[in-house]
Amino acid sequence: MNYSNAEVLYQRFIENTIRPREKKIEELLNGIIAEINPNITLKFIDDHIDDLKDRLEVIEKQISL
Repeated sequence: MNYSNAEVLYQRFIENTIRPREKKIEELLNGIIAEINPNITLKFIDDHIDDLKDRLEVIEKQISL
């Protein structure tokens, strides 16, 4: 890692490590909560990196195919 690729590597780390783990934890906790009260759900706030624009562009390209 160096300064020229640090941002890309950080984004890949978030996308491939943090987000999948958060999703699994969220699903696990929501399963437990649903047994107690099905009207309550837990949602993690994903503000690790501001890549919404990039993700929307990918989704738009996938839709247009």
